Amino acid sequence: MLSDIEKVERNLSNFQGMLKSQRRTVVAPAVVKEVLRERGMMEQVQVASDRRARRLAELRELYGEAVARVPGAVDEDLLTLDELGFLLLG
Repeated sequence: MLSDIEKVERNLSNFQGMLKSQRRTVVAPAVVKEVLRERGMMEQVQVASDRRARRLAELRELYGEAVARVPGAVDEDLLTLDELGFLLLG
């Protein structure tokens, strides 16, 4: 039976395999902030961002070791897998 850290490591590795063919587009933070301000969404986004940061800190503490073991994995991958319900799958 796999430990939780081993499950996370395996799931991170699988996730990295899925990302290989994906391209990440970086958008300048100033552009994003301007659009959010124009739409009156800054406060809403800040609340969600704070919640996300707290959860990411929890996941780093629990499973940061798995991220370090998987080539190409980053801390944010933990959050993505957690939100999809795949973090401890299997």
